Amino acid sequence: MTAWNPNIPNPANVPANDAVSMQQNFAVLDQSYQVNHVPLSVATDMGKHPVVNFPVQSGDMGTGANDVALYAKNVVYPGPNTFVELFFRRQGNTNVSQLTSGNAQQGISANYWQSFLPGGLQIKFGLENLGTPVAINFVARGLTNFPTTMLGAVVTAFNTGRVYNFDAPATTGFTANSSAVGAAPFFWIAIGY
Repeated sequence: MTAWNPNIPNPANVPANDAVSMQQNFAVLDQSYQVNHVPLSVATDMGKHPVVNFPVQSGDMGTGANDVALYAKNVVYPGPNTFVELFFRRQGNTNVSQLTSGNAQQGISANYWQSFLPGGLQIKFGLENLGTPVAINFVARGLTNFPTTMLGAVVTAFNTGRVYNFDAPATTGFTANSSAVGAAPFFWIAIGY
């Protein structure tokens, strides 16, 4: 396929002299337009997007006062594992929200996991068998910290009848407390953004 030629038509030429070059330019435009679009030659749905492919960006995309951005960039998860994820940025270079996570990401063992919820919320969860109070540090369990804040956590007894609660919520973790002394299994779940 011939490459697009921005110098066609040449003002010095009679249009007939550039006819072949103009047809080649239109063919290049038509072929390029078909990427992520229904072709213009298809009467129904022409111009619509059957799919959108995003090239991976090296960082967050900038936005003006009256536009938003939807883009892809790499995210490194514990492991280390790198995945391409989809991001949304509001107008005026404000908040950036990660919209996707391909799969729940495992921490240092099958006892610890994290994933994303729509709207940029993150969820982390794990199963422990420790005495309380115990500091639940996300990074020590192979998870990432919450980027902005931890909204809350739930700590639940695992077949022991104990009552659990949490305190000291932070982007890095929280403290789990129990109504009894000694090690016992419990499940925790934390949400934040």
